[in-house]
Amino acid sequence: MGPALLLPIGTNDFLTTKKFGMGPTAVALKQSNGWTIGGLINQVWSVAGNEDRPDVSQMFVQPFWCTIGRPELG
Repeated sequence: MGPALLLPIGTNDFLTTKKFGMGPTAVALKQSNGWTIGGLINQVWSVAGNEDRPDVSQMFVQPFWCTIGRPELG
């Protein structure tokens, strides 16, 4: 568990939010039989910035899975 931050550093007016934001982030994973399976999730809400821009409420979810393969093949 930790923070996720949004900084208004974009240079393209069409793409940037021009807002400061923050929210929680978390990762959970399980390792078993050479596999790692888990997920990363965070939520960011705007807390300050350009009043002419809409507020930000953005969620990010990323599942992941991977294997280290067979170490004896090296």
